[in-house]
Amino acid sequence: MKRSIVLSKYRNIGLDSPQEFIINNSLEKGKIGNLIILIGANNSGKSNVLDALFSLNENNKIFDRDKTTLSFKPEDLNPTVTLEMKEKGVHLAYEKNLKSSSFVYNNKNEDIITYSLEELIEELNQISDIAIEYNLSTIVNGIKDLISRKDTITSEKLIIEFSNLLSSGNIGYYRSSGTFYKFISELKIKNYKIINEYYSRNSNKEKSNAEKFMSSKFGLPLLPKIIKYNATPVTKQNLSIDVSQLKNSLFFSSIFRVIGIEPDEILNAYEQYREFNNIAILNKIKNNINKKLVNINKEFNKLYFADNDKYKFGIELTETNLAFSMARGDDEEPIMIEYQSTGFKWFFDFYFNFIASDSLHAGDIIVMDEPATHLHPEGQKELRRFIKEFAIKNDLTFVIATHSPFLIDPDHYDELRIVSMNNNRTKIDNSFTAVNVDDPDSLLPIKEALTIKQNVLYDLDTEIIWVEGITDYNYLTLFKKILDYKNISFLPFQGVGIDDKMQNSIIDKLNKIKFHKRNILVDGDKAGLAMKKNCVNTAFDKIKLISDIQSSSGRKIVEIEDLFSDEDRKKYPVLDKNNEETYKKSYLSSLMKDHCKKEDFSQETLDNFKKLFELLKD
Repeated sequence: MKRSIVLSKYRNIGLDSPQEFIINNSLEKGKIGNLIILIGANNSGKSNVLDALFSLNENNKIFDRDKTTLSFKPEDLNPTVTLEMKEKGVHLAYEKNLKSSSFVYNNKNEDIITYSLEELIEELNQISDIAIEYNLSTIVNGIKDLISRKDTITSEKLIIEFSNLLSSGNIGYYRSSGTFYKFISELKIKNYKIINEYYSRNSNKEKSNAEKFMSSKFGLPLLPKIIKYNATPVTKQNLSIDVSQLKNSLFFSSIFRVIGIEPDEILNAYEQYREFNNIAILNKIKNNINKKLVNINKEFNKLYFADNDKYKFGIELTETNLAFSMARGDDEEPIMIEYQSTGFKWFFDFYFNFIASDSLHAGDIIVMDEPATHLHPEGQKELRRFIKEFAIKNDLTFVIATHSPFLIDPDHYDELRIVSMNNNRTKIDNSFTAVNVDDPDSLLPIKEALTIKQNVLYDLDTEIIWVEGITDYNYLTLFKKILDYKNISFLPFQGVGIDDKMQNSIIDKLNKIKFHKRNILVDGDKAGLAMKKNCVNTAFDKIKLISDIQSSSGRKIVEIEDLFSDEDRKKYPVLDKNNEETYKKSYLSSLMKDHCKKEDFSQETLDNFKKLFELLKD
């Protein structure tokens, strides 16, 4: 099930048409964990997207300041943010606007009542006539507006907006005079379907059904908790506490939680110490704590890229106090938190006060705006790796807005969401842009979003292999990791063209993209064979065909899916040629790349990909 937010007329987003921002391609436990990176030039709208996402917290609101300033038409002045969850036959949504919020639960796989748009429009015409009798001009005008949009609105949307109309503060005068309730009573007597839906939704039936669906199928709440990470620097006062304050200390509670020690265990040890006056009791638990802190030290130094002069953290227990010790280097020289760099203090807080806390739960979404700006490049790369692994392990989603190319991994371009602006309107691109003949540089939108000109994303000794599409990119990147091949990366372009003229144009434009080492890999079909012929006497005269290798099973190999064994093709719908809804879908190949391991594939599949990588090395 896909989870996304849809923005309509929110500030400068979705004014001409709603903009979708995809957050998750699966909500299954073990697959929901994700890292999404928003990139875009300054003032392109990244922060607006983050603010819209954060507004979906049930207790947050959409404000007048969220109205667009690009139009003054009444219909454009109601910013709307919707959390949507969709899969075949199922649509769940939580919509929030200036005036109200509502839930949608539409499951065509269940035996539920559905209403056609035509019968709802007919009912609205009749309801409008009754509203005229009661002099309810606001409701009449609202119904007219809904009916005028019958060619562009769905039954579901019509019900939602009619419910919003009847719940609007604009009809408060009618309620206070009692006219509204007389009107509603007459509609209930006539048993209009749209009125029954209004009361059903106001009684939270939709929310209840959606919550039951999410809980039973995914074990997740309908509405995720959305957390905006704000650094709260650790001070020297946080590093030493009276033992009686242990359960009130966020810092110490986080540390003990991450190493698997309950605060009560420490408090019980102190009770025994007071009873028997034997310091060995405190020494024993202190030694246990510091043994467990060894792994924390290793992880922190790896993430902070402290290969030299490594940090060492420990816990000291005195008769009345707990103290956190910090040292650095082989001689374990003491360091003072207030004298450390801004980057160190940011990372120290992120690791100990946030990541190690118990405030994060499966399905939560964590929003971070320009994190790690004070970390050096290698530290930023390790931070991205850690966040990705942490998100997958704990079923969390991190959404990060950044300008830094060092938070972007060339093997995970599918994490990117590119935010761009045209005529003051923000557009969101969810897919890593596959290039075509007019734009062969697949890195161009990424470089423009990061406002960089050169290819700083790759080391000089990395060979770049252009492949025909995003699924090829995902599969090859997956097996590069599984088979541990180094110094090779893949970039997709949108097919090899339909004739010699288009192919020669692609070859010419790829040639102008400067990498130290580069090549092309294409399918062994008719178009691929033609591409190989057109590459003769060019920079790509060593172009490779997937069909150049022989399968260990004797199967004819033409395209990358042919490298998978029959056994593996049955396991993964994205490889099933008979399933049009799933075959070659890029989001499914991305899920494979993030979650599959070597043991998930047959030896035949592994052998075929080994042959392909050996071919690419030649």
